Amino acid sequence: MNNFKQEKKKYKKKDEEKEYSQIPPSDLQAEQAVLGAILLDPLAYEKISDLITGDSFYWKKHKIIFKAISDLAGENEPTDLVSVSTRLTANEKLSDIGGDYYLTELTELVSFPRNVDYYATIVKQKYVLREVLNIGEELGKSSYDPSTEAGGLIDWGISELFTLQKSDERSGYKKIDKVAGITVENIQELSEREGAYTGVSSGFRDLDDKTGGFQKSDLIILAARPSMGKTSLALSFAFNAALYSKVPVGIISLEMSSKQIAMRMMSFVSGIPLYQIRDARIPDEDWTRIPEAAGKLSDLPI
Repeated sequence: MNNFKQEKKKYKKKDEEKEYSQIPPSDLQAEQAVLGAILLDPLAYEKISDLITGDSFYWKKHKIIFKAISDLAGENEPTDLVSVSTRLTANEKLSDIGGDYYLTELTELVSFPRNVDYYATIVKQKYVLREVLNIGEELGKSSYDPSTEAGGLIDWGISELFTLQKSDERSGYKKIDKVAGITVENIQELSEREGAYTGVSSGFRDLDDKTGGFQKSDLIILAARPSMGKTSLALSFAFNAALYSKVPVGIISLEMSSKQIAMRMMSFVSGIPLYQIRDARIPDEDWTRIPEAAGKLSDLPI
């Protein structure tokens, strides 16, 4: 019995060593497909130039190749097989990536060059996962340091993750021909919507008819004089978006506490005037509407 336990422990240790010896998140085939597509398709680099950078690649030779491609594109030079090989030779980097044989192999490994943006998305996601892993490892190491303050470490982790998230959202420059094609597709979708809104409903039909609902990447500013109802309208938008479009909504306020926001929304749901809820001067016959309103709010993704 003891021998069995020892063997089991030994194999468990081997499994753990195997788990931690794995390479960080990466996709060799996706990286090869991106580079191969760029070498084959003159328009491929433009499609992914705002999506990934040299750091997005895990394999060192792929970083070297992509840098040569980026340099050529920045100089308005072709990014085909011959041009990239010539640039790598001039930089004395051709042997580092496996020579012309590997460049040729890249072009043979990609089946559909037009799918370069799909391959690049995979590469980007793997890069983001590696960065998350690095942040996690740094948090783990710092946690063992006796001089580390918990609050400061948490703030650092949140800041790093936020920075990573923002870098993941960047768009960069785009050529007008690419944007025009996407715009035509969006207009086609609008023409086929058959009365349905393409965006998130504000809950106000006249407004939605003019905008098609709140659209992705929109920045909407409510402007008016003080005490004109801007906050109430904004909360109405948030409430209606969660209720009708079933989308998660986040509310950040510098002037109201979470309880004050909840009171306003309870007023929306219950139909009881806000001043009555705020001062707890609710008629006896209306008290049951408060827990009912709270229950409905609890079911919304706010």
